[in-house]
Amino acid sequence: MKKPVPILRGEYYYLRRRVPSRYASVDTRGFVQHCLFTDSFEIAQRKATEMWAQMIEAWEAKLDGQNAESGGAKVGHGSGGIMLTRAE
Repeated sequence: MKKPVPILRGEYYYLRRRVPSRYASVDTRGFVQHCLFTDSFEIAQRKATEMWAQMIEAWEAKLDGQNAESGGAKVGHGSGGIMLTRAE
């Protein structure tokens, strides 16, 4: 899968990608777009790659029938974007 490329919108970079067709059954959005809260392209690249990997992990967990509370990836909604973190 291709590496995500951050897009500058206003002052901040965003991650915007199409939801892969493999995960359409667990995420009905056509596209995902999340603010990376940085104006640095280098930092945005690093954050976008990490965020995309966490989103793939969360979608895989949903496909496998796991939920966020059973040790899979946990999706938390922050202000202006989505933050994906590891459940402990």
